[in-house]
Amino acid sequence: PSASDYQAGQLAAEYAAVPAFACAAAPDAGALSALLDVLSTKLDEQGGHDLLATMELPLARVLADMERIGFAVDAEGIRQFGDSLRAELNGILQNIYAEVGYEFNLNSPKQLGEALFDKLGLPPRKKTARGYSTDAETLESLRAYSPAVDDILKYRTYSKLLSTYVEGLLKALGPDGRIHSTFIQTEARTGRISSTEPNLQNIPIRTELGSRLRGYFVAAPGETLVDADYSQIELRILAHITGDEAMQQAFLSGADIHRATAAKIYHIPESDVTHELRTSAKAINFGIMYGKGAFSLGKDLGISVKEADTFLKTYLNTFPKVDGYMQSCIEHAKEKGYVETLFGRRRPLPELASSNFQVRSSGERMARNTPIQGTAADIIKLAMVHVWQRLRDEKLQARLLLQVHDELIVEAPENEVEQVKRILKEEMEHLHEHEDHDHCCDHDHDHEHEHHHHHDHDDDHDEHCCCGHHHHHHDHDADEVFTSWGVETAKKFSKADIEHALTELDTGNYGMILRSKGIVDGGADGWLEFDYVPGEWEVRARGADVGGKLVVIGSKLNETAIAQ
Repeated sequence: PSASDYQAGQLAAEYAAVPAFACAAAPDAGALSALLDVLSTKLDEQGGHDLLATMELPLARVLADMERIGFAVDAEGIRQFGDSLRAELNGILQNIYAEVGYEFNLNSPKQLGEALFDKLGLPPRKKTARGYSTDAETLESLRAYSPAVDDILKYRTYSKLLSTYVEGLLKALGPDGRIHSTFIQTEARTGRISSTEPNLQNIPIRTELGSRLRGYFVAAPGETLVDADYSQIELRILAHITGDEAMQQAFLSGADIHRATAAKIYHIPESDVTHELRTSAKAINFGIMYGKGAFSLGKDLGISVKEADTFLKTYLNTFPKVDGYMQSCIEHAKEKGYVETLFGRRRPLPELASSNFQVRSSGERMARNTPIQGTAADIIKLAMVHVWQRLRDEKLQARLLLQVHDELIVEAPENEVEQVKRILKEEMEHLHEHEDHDHCCDHDHDHEHEHHHHHDHDDDHDEHCCCGHHHHHHDHDADEVFTSWGVETAKKFSKADIEHALTELDTGNYGMILRSKGIVDGGADGWLEFDYVPGEWEVRARGADVGGKLVVIGSKLNETAIAQ
């Protein structure tokens, strides 16, 4: 289950399926029958048939439909947006040159390091093998020293928007004026669906520019986009699985879960909870699910490790069943060798048996997180199957276009909008009436919101759309990492491999798929190297597009790296 693809030939070799006949035109055809038998038996042993029949196979049809239909975009609007970004970038570049006093190649870490630390005399933060570090974290810490730093960060954001989104989307435009993404069912280990070429699940929403970009995704003339999402689905699942009464009560009463959490931790009335206290409670609500410790939480909140530790302990005393659940998850996974979602989807965790501490703790984080995130993924997949079927049953023209982790987007003619809103609400809220899972989530209180045309996500919405999900990083030992990805360190890497590797570093979350200019975006093959220092990691790639130079794609200390 941790392979990066599942070709019939590879599977036949892995499961020793003997071909019944040979056919030059279709070399894998002979092994299919034997492969079916052996995989079917394996599924029976694991009790996975139900999942395959009720969720994955029906979903394949839904995804095929979504790929075929595509998403309409305002191409002219995107082009103009690109032109204005280029003009902005040019202006920013001139400012930087003026501030530094000479022109240099901003995309070269070496030249940028010299400009900042030698010419402007800023205090260097850390050195890499290749000179001064100029990653995002370093630059963030230098903002106060020079206006040039602000401009450099802005330049990086804008050029990423331009290359990945503006140029990337225009390149992917079909002759019908729509973008046809590819949806993958077998990539993310948690069971989430991923989207590629282009990835429509990480169009940025957090910044003003990012939201402008979202505005170029439009409905066809005479139609409207209807968007429904689950509110706080992962936390609701946590409340359900752990059976924690305090957390369940907050949801059932319709309270703001982060405000309610803060009030409980600090023993104050909800009305006294400040914005800062709510923010810290929110960080811990999500941090807990991803197995964050005091060090990581402290960094997120900008507080000391000691403060964060006190904070964590108070939280776990306030919600005792959450702590009990987290511990039992790990025990159960160690004993069984896998974890599963409430729908019975399994994820093997060989990491838990590793002799390497870093790899083991990464396995423990996955053991805590997968049942929650995987169950959320299962729920939205079932919702897709039911919504898609219902739109057909009611003979509507409306069509399901996209899923972004906890939201569904439907394109509907104006006269069907009300009916579609009703269908989305009914199907998303009453899944457990279709699926008789005694351990399935109790969705009675999963509310969703419809947004028309534009997504007015509140500040609290899960940050799933931007390259900045809740960052949770794994510290890995290089050799073990490559073994667990089933690839050799020296192998040549394709675009898909690099994306896959980076996804794995982030437990199947798409928040941190970092793209290096030539190698990943351009699609040229490159090599990936893994640099490991205790508590840090750095992924680097080498490829033809960058003249064979080694470029950093991402590092633990640099959560929003834009590769140079």
